Amino acid sequence: MIFKYIIRILFSCLILVYISGKVDWRIIAEILSRTDMFWYFLSTGVMLVCAFIATAKFHRLIRKTHLSLSMARLMVIFFIGQFFALFLPMAVGTEAVRWYKVTRGKQGKSFFLAVTAYERILFVLTMIGFGLIPLLFDHGTPGITVLRDRLIPLALGAGTILMGGWLYLFNAKVQSVTNRFLKKTLHLKESSRLYLLMNNLELKDRSWKLLGLLFFLTVCWQIFYIVRIYFLFFAMGLSFGIVQAAWMGSLVLMIQVLPVTFAGLGLREGAYAYLFTLYGLPSEQGVVVGLLFFTQMLVFAFIGGILNLLEK
Repeated sequence: MIFKYIIRILFSCLILVYISGKVDWRIIAEILSRTDMFWYFLSTGVMLVCAFIATAKFHRLIRKTHLSLSMARLMVIFFIGQFFALFLPMAVGTEAVRWYKVTRGKQGKSFFLAVTAYERILFVLTMIGFGLIPLLFDHGTPGITVLRDRLIPLALGAGTILMGGWLYLFNAKVQSVTNRFLKKTLHLKESSRLYLLMNNLELKDRSWKLLGLLFFLTVCWQIFYIVRIYFLFFAMGLSFGIVQAAWMGSLVLMIQVLPVTFAGLGLREGAYAYLFTLYGLPSEQGVVVGLLFFTQMLVFAFIGGILNLLEK
């Protein structure tokens, strides 16, 4: 585990060194000095709304089950997860901490794993939509057109796979048929861990009413996330609108969760730097957006670290 952390930090350093050779840090310092802190703090405040919405989804999913917890407790777990997300792969770090904290000493670990997968798949599908649709209407430069043509097949392919996973969890018949097929194909014994996991990986509530509520909350999260990115752009005096904030914010968020760097450091800054150059803007401005985003993550991680210490 320590070796993986070291590799991730080293990889982050390598990317930052590469970026350093491509940008002028004096310009970055100048851009940071001109940043409007009012809009930066307003953007950070929007993060709290996103945190509340994300927590509300899990509160509803485990309500009236033996894993049921209050919103206040789930919010504490969320912040602690943000702290550990700095060290664990971002794609699963927060969810792994939430799973551990919610199910520790209780039955229902497979159930909460199903809940997490169900919510995350719906979340990513919605994010793909919020990223892809605005990109279709952005006709800024030839570079954007080329990028769009490359991303559309990837987005559709990923969306199709995710829809299959969502259908597996949402529909009991599909899950039962799939489990029987996998058992026969993989020659699984009923006592095997994989078979037991497959048979216990089910939701308590598969209703359309709950799905509608989760979708509504997920859309609300996406809207506030886009507003957060838009405020960051506004803090820097950029002329980007909601359309650019939507597709760039969604794309970079999916890139930075790749478990190859420390808290996405380097990947995020490099991605924004590249995307900004497609609009003819200095790459330094993209690096600054990534750094400001990272400082917001550190604020939440600091709160989570304090809460984690208080629990011990």
